[in-house]
Amino acid sequence: MTALLPAEPQWERGFRCHGYWSGTRRVGMVGLPPRIPGTSVKTEGYGGHVTGPDSKYYDARFGTLKGAKRWVETLVAELYRWPSPARPAPTTAGAPPSPPPQPKGSA
Repeated sequence: MTALLPAEPQWERGFRCHGYWSGTRRVGMVGLPPRIPGTSVKTEGYGGHVTGPDSKYYDARFGTLKGAKRWVETLVAELYRWPSPARPAPTTAGAPPSPPPQPKGSA
């Protein structure tokens, strides 16, 4: 299932998380892990979270903020068919035009 985003996704920095917004819709985020209850110790790494076009949730853990952001950008690009910095749009400049598709049964 592919869906269109209203605008190009942009990162917005927050206090404990960074949101990946397309217009007024948050399509992804990365953030610090929660603290262990009753202590000042927190778990390691960063969490990435993406909400797909079908409202399905995708979560992953990463050692670096950069890795988590790259995962969110790539997954949003795949789910919503949007070019991302990690996966740029294919370029056709200078390439020969592709032949039109042939109907089945003709040779």
